[in-house]
Amino acid sequence: MIVLALLANTCTAQAPADRLQQVVQPYVDAQMFMGSVLVAKEGKVIFSKSYGMADLEWSVPNSPTTRFNIASMTKQFTAASLRIAEN
Repeated sequence: MIVLALLANTCTAQAPADRLQQVVQPYVDAQMFMGSVLVAKEGKVIFSKSYGMADLEWSVPNSPTTRFNIASMTKQFTAASLRIAEN
């Protein structure tokens, strides 16, 4: 499973949701990413979308309510995001 962390601050010229979709879509098309992406700025969700399957065997699609068994995998992305946001 790949967790993709995006920052809302990188979205300037286009609508943030459109720009975020452009960032994620190539990974989805190349079948390199299946999961959910949520980006919030100042407490407001600006992008939320799920991609691919939660269970390939049973053809269950990912959704905003899909539970992922990721353990502590996101800690490094959270730390990097917070560090970038401080700058």
